[in-house]
Amino acid sequence: MSTVDEGWGFLPGLSRKWHYFTKDGRSLCGGFGNLRAALEVGNDDSSDNCATCKRKLKGRKNGRNNDS
Repeated sequence: MSTVDEGWGFLPGLSRKWHYFTKDGRSLCGGFGNLRAALEVGNDDSSDNCATCKRKLKGRKNGRNNDS
């Protein structure tokens, strides 16, 4: 079984939205650290995802640094 280093994770009780976690364990929005949540790849446009994480992920995929 392979593990996922980056992806969407849900933190029940901490957030109502899914956040995108990078290899360093931080969410792209900067609001959360990954507390061992299972990560999934794909489903990037879900309405359940954090809007800031979605925007920053789109910027990363387009080769831009989208930190603002």
